[in-house]
Amino acid sequence: MKTPYLYFGRKGYYAQAGVAPSTGVAALTAITNANGGMLPIVKATSVDPTTYGYRVVHKAVDAVDDKRGTDYTTDFVTGELFASTTAWASAKNADDIQAGQVTNLTSAAAYAVGSGDQVVTVGDNTATGSVGSVATGITMTTNDTVWVEEFSFNAAVLPIATLGADLCVPATSLIGMEPLAYTAGAGANAGTHYDGTSLDKTRLIFKSGDADRTVDTVDIVHTGAKFKEMCEAMEDLMNSTVYDEMVKVHYLDVAGQHVHNAISSRGITIHGVTLTLQNRAV
Repeated sequence: MKTPYLYFGRKGYYAQAGVAPSTGVAALTAITNANGGMLPIVKATSVDPTTYGYRVVHKAVDAVDDKRGTDYTTDFVTGELFASTTAWASAKNADDIQAGQVTNLTSAAAYAVGSGDQVVTVGDNTATGSVGSVATGITMTTNDTVWVEEFSFNAAVLPIATLGADLCVPATSLIGMEPLAYTAGAGANAGTHYDGTSLDKTRLIFKSGDADRTVDTVDIVHTGAKFKEMCEAMEDLMNSTVYDEMVKVHYLDVAGQHVHNAISSRGITIHGVTLTLQNRAV
């Protein structure tokens, strides 16, 4: 009996509460494959972050004046000018942070990643630390949320061509699916994307094929309240009649993200894919 083969590629997605800066910098928790589905490698403050295939995004809860770098003038989600006199609760300058505003830290000196530690260090806008400046930094509070999100394939993010990077399995090896809570972030932004939509997580469980009854799992962070639709999408994929090539469920390439129509047509946006795989016995 023929069976389709399903391909999954990872997509890093990480969120945490903001970190109050110390001596001008705020170090996020180390990002790992377990907590974020990726390992961002070393980035100097001279490197344009938009070329690295991932972004660092800040969403404010606390309103604080003079705490955003002057390089940032437009809300990443709404496209509204930060200095707009009508879009926000108060008429402020662009460097004044207001609740709900989303800043994509696109300036080269906004953050750095140390060698081998996967720690993203964000500079504030006081120009007193090793990262950030009056133009490029942002001063967070612990009520805010920061996201580190992969959006295209780049060698600056691991794993690549190794365990946890991707997975191709026969559809018949799927033995179950389960809904999981997604709660990363802080306060009102916990469990949400920076655009405000609620998120959930679905775990796909595949028989690994090893003799010790281990399993491989694919954890997908996606649009909230869509577990039933995820099950329906996987049903469609398992019943695929495509046998001469693998069915590409999700992957990133240099052009961006690709999601199979069985998922996207059901109103599901995939934000993160984490692969937890077993070493194969040889």
